[in-house]
Amino acid sequence: MTISQESNEDLLSPFREDEVWAALKGTGPTKAPGLDGFPTLFFQQYWHIVGMCIDEVQSAFVLGRLITDNVLLAYEILHTFRQKRTGKKGYMAVKLDMSKAYDRVEWDFVKKMMIKMGFAHEWVGLIMKCISSVSYAVNINGSRGRIFQPTRGFRQGDPLSLFLFLICSEGLSSLMRSAKQEGLVKGAKASRRGPEIYHLLFADDCQCVNFNKSTIFYSSNTTAEAKELVSLMLGVRSSSSLEKYLGLPNVVVLQALPTYAMSCFLFPKTLCEMIESKFARFWWQKGVGKRGIHWCKLKYLCGSKEEGGLGFKSMAQFNIAMLAKQGWRLLNSTNSLVARVFKVKYFPDCNFRFSSLGRSSSLVWRSIWTTKDALEKGLIWKVGTGENISAFEDAWILNHDNARLTAGVGNSHFVKVAELINSNEREWNRDLIGNTFPKAEAELILRIPLAMELHEDLLVWNGELSDEFSVRSSYKILQNSDPTAYALQNIYRGFYNKLWKIDIPTKIKIFIWKISWNFLATRVNMAIRKLTSSTLCPRCAVGEETMNHLFRDCSVSVAIWKDYFVFRFGPSGGIGTLASTKKQTGRVRRLLVLFIATLRNLKEFGKIYQSISNRTVEWKNPPRQTVKINFDGAFDERSKQSASRVVVRDSNGSVLLTSIELHKGVASAFVAEALVCRRATQIALDMNKEEVIIEGDSCP
Repeated sequence: MTISQESNEDLLSPFREDEVWAALKGTGPTKAPGLDGFPTLFFQQYWHIVGMCIDEVQSAFVLGRLITDNVLLAYEILHTFRQKRTGKKGYMAVKLDMSKAYDRVEWDFVKKMMIKMGFAHEWVGLIMKCISSVSYAVNINGSRGRIFQPTRGFRQGDPLSLFLFLICSEGLSSLMRSAKQEGLVKGAKASRRGPEIYHLLFADDCQCVNFNKSTIFYSSNTTAEAKELVSLMLGVRSSSSLEKYLGLPNVVVLQALPTYAMSCFLFPKTLCEMIESKFARFWWQKGVGKRGIHWCKLKYLCGSKEEGGLGFKSMAQFNIAMLAKQGWRLLNSTNSLVARVFKVKYFPDCNFRFSSLGRSSSLVWRSIWTTKDALEKGLIWKVGTGENISAFEDAWILNHDNARLTAGVGNSHFVKVAELINSNEREWNRDLIGNTFPKAEAELILRIPLAMELHEDLLVWNGELSDEFSVRSSYKILQNSDPTAYALQNIYRGFYNKLWKIDIPTKIKIFIWKISWNFLATRVNMAIRKLTSSTLCPRCAVGEETMNHLFRDCSVSVAIWKDYFVFRFGPSGGIGTLASTKKQTGRVRRLLVLFIATLRNLKEFGKIYQSISNRTVEWKNPPRQTVKINFDGAFDERSKQSASRVVVRDSNGSVLLTSIELHKGVASAFVAEALVCRRATQIALDMNKEEVIIEGDSCP
């Protein structure tokens, strides 16, 4: 393939300021371009031109293509090999593992490839200046050596590198095309009428073959003698496993990184459950290797945060959503190589929506085919001519239940949406629609705008405003249509929305989430699980330790809340109201951090704090414009710990500030009193007030 004169003129035209600005906006200010995107002006502005220089067998790093395309194609070809058990001629596929090419690419080769492809010499010169401007210096024992210029290799992370690698790979593709024309190699087909495939590229490096990692896969009818001869000639080992041949990750890797394989294969239910069980075990464990209590099933954690869950992924639903992307591409990228191969073999006379599973189908086809129902939940027609849309069967009306029409109330003899349109005026036939459909549905139809000029009906994805499919929206649709999903009342949705937005540490948000679902190890909860025999509160020894008792009724907790401010509780006993203003959020943040830190030490702290709370001290209001600081301390001889409390009030008795601290390694009661007195004095100095009264429990 060669570059046209028009394309070269576009490439050589001066860069405009608005083009540079668009590129800058698309690139993070502190992030280098990643390996999965093209954030610079060159790729954003001209990819639609130079992209077609690149052979269709290259699926990596090409806009509109996926690396999984070639995985599906390779698996389909190998499935055909496995099914071929008769015939005198055997087939083989060789997987060549290439060494990384960043340090191997010769600049002269890149230059000649670009000229061979038809790029203008001026443009090639600009690219070569970008490549050859690099220089290096080596530090030896802390001293920098002389600067030198290399003659080969690309800089990793350079946004040009990916594009130039594709040009290098085009050199290999050209050689393969020449070999095919000369009859030196013969391609393979997934079906008799399908395209002939003789090589596939999975990545961007194609310089040096790694024979130790390369393998050959043979068709079932290949003789043992032929296998041995080929292996000796090529110096490459053979394989009988499709998964190992393709380099697919094993089960252990899938537990950590399942998304790659989930894009190509439908996982068995048992495998999904195994992965989910590992997620749950990790989430509930007390520490590395320490088992914890599983307070709920994982499916409740898989709910969205707004619905009271934690946003974990349901492996089975996520698997379907990932595979649905392949189905969407079979519907919309019909000219791609993978779509052409699958169409000829599995649905030659229809599109993917109306395809059948068929016999002797491959695993990848069976996996993708199972997503048809999931796709239908999000597909909707945009009306053009209306000739292809069934009025009562297809989805074509937004904001309609299931996007399907119910039975009409009048004439319903027509079958296509086109019959509802006055084609000459490009307007809806209001009388016909009103006489045919229920009033609510008729109003929805009449709201659909019709283009003034005719165009083809367009099948789009209803889950995104862009009309383009996304795994995220597909997964959400599957979640919402799950009949076993937990339905949360609106009052609780509001609570969780505020919870995850409030400015407090994540670990405290999770702690509050556990409170809301009664997922703490209170004595009552532990007794239900037969992990303890006593349900009595270990702090006050008055009532059963339920969630309400722990946070609201226990005398120790009441004293803590009282020293701060009234904090309302929700109908289920969990925290029900979260502050929304910035000032209130700060107070809530400080309160929760201190309260939860206090809870960690309640077993020891409870006894000490209770002794402070039980003391009765007559308090008198200070004079106007004066604040009073009261302090008190308590000491536990056995644990050598003390608790201190400082309260600051104004002349009206309103609490301005409180401080509660737990001290370890305290030698005596005198030291405990000294610590709390020092804290009260420090608070007084920090307040910078002219008149401050500091008052202890024994003397003012």
